[in-house]
Amino acid sequence: MCWLNGNRILLTVFGIVAVTVLGGGSVKADFTFGEVVNMGPVINSNQQESGPCISADGLEFYFHSNRDGGVGSYDLWASTRETTDDPWGEPANLGQLVNSPEEDANPTLSADGLELYFNSFRTDGMGGTDIWVTKRAARSDPWGPPENLGPTINSVKHESAPSTSGDGLALYFSYGDPSDQDDPLRGPYVSRRPTKDAPWEEPVSLGSVVNSWPCMWQCEISADGLLFMWSDYWNCDPRPGGYGETDIWFSRRVTVDNLWEEPVNLGSAINTSTSERSPGLTADGSMLYFARRPLNMQRGYELCQAPILPVVDFDDDGEVGMSDLLLMIDSLDTGDPLCDIGPPPWGDGIVNEADLEVLMGHWGENTPIYTVVDDFESYNDDVDAGTAIFHAWIDGVGYEQPAPAHPGNGTGALVGNWPPPFAEQVIVHGGFQSMPLWYDNDGAVWDMSGLTYYAEAQRTWEDAKDWTREGVEILSLWLYGEPDNSAESFYVGLEDSAGNRKDITHPDPAALTVNDWQQWSIPLADFTDVDLTAIKVMYIGVGDPTSNQPGGSGLVRIDDIELHVKVTP
Repeated sequence: MCWLNGNRILLTVFGIVAVTVLGGGSVKADFTFGEVVNMGPVINSNQQESGPCISADGLEFYFHSNRDGGVGSYDLWASTRETTDDPWGEPANLGQLVNSPEEDANPTLSADGLELYFNSFRTDGMGGTDIWVTKRAARSDPWGPPENLGPTINSVKHESAPSTSGDGLALYFSYGDPSDQDDPLRGPYVSRRPTKDAPWEEPVSLGSVVNSWPCMWQCEISADGLLFMWSDYWNCDPRPGGYGETDIWFSRRVTVDNLWEEPVNLGSAINTSTSERSPGLTADGSMLYFARRPLNMQRGYELCQAPILPVVDFDDDGEVGMSDLLLMIDSLDTGDPLCDIGPPPWGDGIVNEADLEVLMGHWGENTPIYTVVDDFESYNDDVDAGTAIFHAWIDGVGYEQPAPAHPGNGTGALVGNWPPPFAEQVIVHGGFQSMPLWYDNDGAVWDMSGLTYYAEAQRTWEDAKDWTREGVEILSLWLYGEPDNSAESFYVGLEDSAGNRKDITHPDPAALTVNDWQQWSIPLADFTDVDLTAIKVMYIGVGDPTSNQPGGSGLVRIDDIELHVKVTP
């Protein structure tokens, strides 16, 4: 279990968002995430850092790294600070008594700070990767020699990524090689003990709902035992519904005696098209620590953090106020998940004074409500899997893989960069990716035969989407032009399931020459004669589809296409 001091991080700049992802149904979550922040050059080196864990008082931070100065291939390191307001100090290696010449990784600290569990490849273990523990009599004492947890926990295969519950009586860990498809027992397990002085008991599986995918790895249990997080394993196929090579997922349960619920992806606020792993939670649930591989791929994994924020706008009216308070009052002394907001942000199973305190901490805040149409974070460069950006946004060229090939729409549009990464990862508005849309309106479709003098990218949904839910009124997107672009018309079009289409042209004819991000907000009411409850296709185009005169060329980047209740400031 990873810990932090009990100070709640109050929402300031980052609005609480009730998000519906149009591609995959509607889920009303009761927590979301603030801005992801890199932990900086003191914690992160030019090598690889992972396995973050923080002490209960917020003054010790543990992780594993292959940075210079270590004992083995990966070592355990610790950084300290005098107060929670101070920056982290230079990390120190835990030394040869704790670290081995092999790989030591994934530390997890007990609530009292006297036990540090980790997994190791050291040769004097049971075989494969074992779980070990090092202890100290007091916080001021050095760590003692590690002890193997023995055959009750460890086997001749792999046990890794330990995580202890807040009371120190449950030990969660991953068993087996996630890529070993022939091992039906692989997955997350939990061992319990009646007291802290008692030995660990025989582990049991977390069950088929949580262990529904063979690539679960690096798990983390929350202090209250109600939230279980894990990441995919890098050597397996990504779990369906993910964003990158490895994602972080979670499952919840109402009480520690209930079954775990269906896994949920943390979403594009945390997961990107590259790789996120090693989740670590604070005791009060206010912060998530994790490892991320940078998009530029010029270095290994680095440690990041993001605040976990409760959703307190219960009625989705864009403001935390009296109606939300009345809803909470009606839910007092119940387990209503809508109003059970903390602490921690995912609730504690009962709506009481603690939830009221959290609500009042956000009183009067504006909470912009929006629906994500496409934030371009889910695309990667796997052409064979059909998950590249041009597989979703069809251009003039189309694609050959995967089969069946798509011939494209025959216009002068080209979606994606070459060489990969196909999505834009430098000039972005939000998140880590945007869509590059190249246009060439001279009539020839990218060295292919063609007679169109406009460029158009289009996304088609298999099932028609209702763009009136949650009372949204505005279609918003961000565009970024280039000074040397040909100044041509920029437009957005919508088409319903009956084939009715309406295009809206940007009011600034020189919008594509502006070398900065611009938000364009379009009232949905302007899409006359289109059934907004059954949107089937969205078009983004440059030029005039009715023209028979050649045009120019250029590049525009698109990001954060959203539906808003009202225009955001």
